Amino acid sequence: MGQAGDPDADEHRAVRHERGAAAGLSGAGFDLLALRSLGICSWVLVLTVLLTPVTWLGSPQHLRAPAMFALVSVVLGAALMLVQMMVLPPAVAPVVPLAPVSLSSFCLGLSTIVFSFTGVSTFPTIQLDMADRARFSRAAAAGFAGLCMVYVPVATLGYVIYGDQVRDNITENFTAGPLLIIIQLRFDVSA
Repeated sequence: MGQAGDPDADEHRAVRHERGAAAGLSGAGFDLLALRSLGICSWVLVLTVLLTPVTWLGSPQHLRAPAMFALVSVVLGAALMLVQMMVLPPAVAPVVPLAPVSLSSFCLGLSTIVFSFTGVSTFPTIQLDMADRARFSRAAAAGFAGLCMVYVPVATLGYVIYGDQVRDNITENFTAGPLLIIIQLRFDVSA
């Protein structure tokens, strides 16, 4: 193996060269095409490594910059989701069923709503770190109103556009492509 003019050896060298280029090891610089070839699982690992040091900070008062980054990331992700739904709707118009409300469906909906309030356990810590603790109720109300302004349009438009075809994770309804990857990364970063 490795003889000059040997087609197998030439093919192995070409494959090794392509793998090196795809891994970002080509030449003196970083190959940006390697970033495009990473799957979502690899991106989650990269983001975990990059964001883990943030968890070592003491309390929410030290987390203003990461919190603002997460807020901007979620808002941009939701806006991109709206764009994706409006620009690339499904080929077949979905049926939007209006099912009667049962005890089971009510409890399922209520459990989803209650789950969205799981962040409430951090409220005492946040209130202790506030300069003016008396304004906490206004800050909490503004936070929940902001969340509703981000998530209600996504949920409503998703139901109207995808109807009974909507999946548990709405991004599974989206067309694969760079916009979907950006949306997924936005929400991975904000988590």
